[in-house]
Amino acid sequence: MEVGYLFSVRFLASPSLTWRGAVGTPAVLWAAGALGVLQLVITYVPVMNSLFATVPLGAGQLALAAATGAALMLLLEAEKAVLHRLWPRLAIAA
Repeated sequence: MEVGYLFSVRFLASPSLTWRGAVGTPAVLWAAGALGVLQLVITYVPVMNSLFATVPLGAGQLALAAATGAALMLLLEAEKAVLHRLWPRLAIAA
């Protein structure tokens, strides 16, 4: 959910579900990728499971986590669209 939030709020005055939104900030892409890899290591490497008291997630749990993050991003994008419709001056900053 945090990655979905991060990608949505990078562009408050314009939609984030665009090509510019997806690749607009390389540092954010690198950070999100690094966090994803580190999360996978903590979740699936046995020694990390012992150190951090974690257990590997099943496919259903991973799908639920991804769907929840995507749903949050879509909700935030809908909120931006509603706000820009109500207050068009906010869209000028885009």
